[in-house]
Amino acid sequence: MKNDRIDRAQQTNLEIWLRSRGEKLIRSGSEWRWVTSDATGVHDSVTIRGSKWYDHKRGVGGDAISFAQTFYGLNFRDAITALTSGGEQNSSAKRTPSLSTVNCQFSITFTPPERAPNMHRTYAYLTQTRCLCPDVVTHFVRAGSLYEDAKHHNVIFLGLDEHGVPRAGYAKGTLTVGQGFRQTLSGSDTRYGFCHRGASDRLYVFEAAVDMLSYISMRQRDWQSHSYLALGGLSLKALRHFLSECSHIREVYLCLDHDPPGIEAAGRFQDELEAQGYAAAVTLPECKDWNETLKVRSGAEAIPAMPHPKIVAYQWVVKRLKSIDVSGLHRDTPSMIHSICRAVKQKDILRAALLSAAAAKTLGGGDVLRRLAEGYKPYADPRGQDDHLSAVRRHVLQLSLSPGAEAFANLADACIRAAIHSDAINSAGNPISASRSSPK
Repeated sequence: MKNDRIDRAQQTNLEIWLRSRGEKLIRSGSEWRWVTSDATGVHDSVTIRGSKWYDHKRGVGGDAISFAQTFYGLNFRDAITALTSGGEQNSSAKRTPSLSTVNCQFSITFTPPERAPNMHRTYAYLTQTRCLCPDVVTHFVRAGSLYEDAKHHNVIFLGLDEHGVPRAGYAKGTLTVGQGFRQTLSGSDTRYGFCHRGASDRLYVFEAAVDMLSYISMRQRDWQSHSYLALGGLSLKALRHFLSECSHIREVYLCLDHDPPGIEAAGRFQDELEAQGYAAAVTLPECKDWNETLKVRSGAEAIPAMPHPKIVAYQWVVKRLKSIDVSGLHRDTPSMIHSICRAVKQKDILRAALLSAAAAKTLGGGDVLRRLAEGYKPYADPRGQDDHLSAVRRHVLQLSLSPGAEAFANLADACIRAAIHSDAINSAGNPISASRSSPK
């Protein structure tokens, strides 16, 4: 593929391209906000500026090619075709785009790559480099969803439908040097991920196929009775489709990576699943991902877990608040409200948080600080300090109108969120300095 065509695809004006597809965009300052909707509601977390995009909910972004890959499920080659098939539509000049200038409704039929006569490289890579259990690998080989391709000797993970028909393919390089190769194969329907369908009501969800196989390798007892799904990233498309086909699933365990993107996605997925009536739980690996955890247990070196900086900051504030003596505080509600209002007015956010938590506990709220720390989800906290201070003032107003344990607890949470974005606290040299919101 010629470099000039790749360059043109990368520089595609996404506003024009999306409008040509009938998508809805609304002006947001110097950017455009892409508005989409599905069964869970309306979503507008993705902003567009020229050929660049940024998803404020997930904290990721990129160029036009990565946009087509991320949101339209296209592989690299098909993304370039989609972005350049309109010819001069890629110009940044303003014009009214025609719906006929871009046609991304591909009718490509997925055809799996030819199988190699043996799987020597694949078994060596998966069982030695990746430390997977040979019996687990053999199970998926016999199921027809894992093999080695003849041309490049990559591992091929197939996404099979409920009838065992290949609908998608994901290639993983077997070389052990350099940056690892991975690719979604041309013609793939990315609603279908690499998976195992079991009879129980339990589903385990992973970012990558190797992580899924690593988890099974570590927990082999009765594993075939449950269902397992590799998303091929952090998109919900494959999970939503899997659940639509498997109505017997009731429990979903989100086993994503132990790093900031994985933690944020897990919180977002959990909230959506619970809203739909599923019992959803987040299960984080000890190391950066499940394969790294398996490596450690096999005696190999591994990449450690990467905690989310906002969670670290939130817990740091909670720990500091718990160490402050509150024995001399007046615990009656009017006195508490008066003290909180004074602390907020003086911008003493930590004291306001402490007083709010103490009041909530006095009114029967239990260990408020522990509960708040355990329930904090970074994906739902994208705002900056000014927004958090506004939220604190709104909660103070609500408290004066309807005082109660829940209102005090909500105010304590708003104060802690404001505190972890505070320049005054950041300058104290604690981990909060790494917890700022993602740049816009």
